[in-house]
Amino acid sequence: MNKNLIIALAGFTMLYFSCSKSNNSENGPKNTNPTPITIQLVSGGGQTDTVGLELANPVVVKVTQSGNGLSNYTVQFQASGCNSDNILTTATGSGGTSSYFWRLAGNVGQQTLKAYVLNSQNQKVDSVTVTSTGLAAGSGWHVAACSLQDGYSLFSIVKLSTGRMFACYSEKRYLRYSDDNGASWNAVTSLGNSHSFLYAFVSPSNEIYVFAENEGPFVSTDGGQTWSSINSQPPSNGSIQSGAATADGKLIVTTSSSVSVSVNNGTTWINTPNTGFVPPNSTGGDTNFVWGGEDQTGALYVIGRESQTVYKSTNNGSTWIPIARAAGETDFGLFIDPNNNWFYKSRSDTNGGIFLSKDNGTTYTQLISSDEAFLDELTVQSDGNYYYENTNFGLYQSSGLTGTTKLIFPVQYPLAGAYAVASNGNVVVWHPSIYQLYYYQK
Repeated sequence: MNKNLIIALAGFTMLYFSCSKSNNSENGPKNTNPTPITIQLVSGGGQTDTVGLELANPVVVKVTQSGNGLSNYTVQFQASGCNSDNILTTATGSGGTSSYFWRLAGNVGQQTLKAYVLNSQNQKVDSVTVTSTGLAAGSGWHVAACSLQDGYSLFSIVKLSTGRMFACYSEKRYLRYSDDNGASWNAVTSLGNSHSFLYAFVSPSNEIYVFAENEGPFVSTDGGQTWSSINSQPPSNGSIQSGAATADGKLIVTTSSSVSVSVNNGTTWINTPNTGFVPPNSTGGDTNFVWGGEDQTGALYVIGRESQTVYKSTNNGSTWIPIARAAGETDFGLFIDPNNNWFYKSRSDTNGGIFLSKDNGTTYTQLISSDEAFLDELTVQSDGNYYYENTNFGLYQSSGLTGTTKLIFPVQYPLAGAYAVASNGNVVVWHPSIYQLYYYQK
């Protein structure tokens, strides 16, 4: 072939392929992946404090893209340990930052907090892990770790013979349990958080009964691992003042306007409205009922706090009769010790205080004298002391069953808070005005 022709063909081929490569680059698929969205720690990592306490400085994270802060992006915070069920979802501010006030869980040592950034499809696209260190609590009062503090009330604290404790909060929140004598609390996930719980109590044989608004009660016989719903008409669609399960299997629930008794584990109820309670020298009904107890004969007792009268029923709650009392006497609380059938009564009149009867409520001996205010939530606890709440001052504790008591938990608020004594002697008490659960460690 002609040499010049060969050179010409070679040049044409090179030009052709060179043009084809250029065209493919311009017209083919382009890299359209956006710069990734990232989340990073700004401040608040590496702090140390006592378990259960809120760290001194908030954890601050920042969401960015190409180095620029992104506002209105969803961030989720999830801490470790007993905090793991309490996920906070928030949005970034104008600079792309978001803050988390971290209250430590109950475990000593390293704890972690994960912060996730979510895209518009609520998918987690990046995360950052923050660490802190929890120190062991010493003696004295402490805030219980992982107890709820976001404005929800705590209605009752109960304890199994195994030592496990349960706390019943208001609205649609998990029932919570503690296996470390009230120092930290975990969610009872098996019961869910779709029920508005009103009250919880435990039977002498360790059945746990939980009541929810507009629902029948739930019961667990295995320490809260599994639950059964009792399909019955609930005794209350509003607030429950108190509740108990007696040694022979009766359930008693009181509200402001009625008392309900079940003799078949909550399947059916005998409900007595306030008109069925007539105080001495009165023709009208009573209100504001609280649970007193069952004596060893099977008779039931409640208090009507509107008139401050003790009522007794010998027919499983079908009818109630007022108990005779001395002139000027006002009875505000009653506790019957199931172990020895001793009656403890609190009186708020001018000759009031705590009284003890060892003869089935026939005669009483004064243990302490107090006419300052109502003596509320009177109990004898497993540590051999009796406890009561003076609604103007706080929680009192005796030293054994003597006439000496001391104020152990001051509460300047006219409401009583739920309390219980743990198996190791820790006192666990709810502060109703600041929405915090405390425990006293010896």
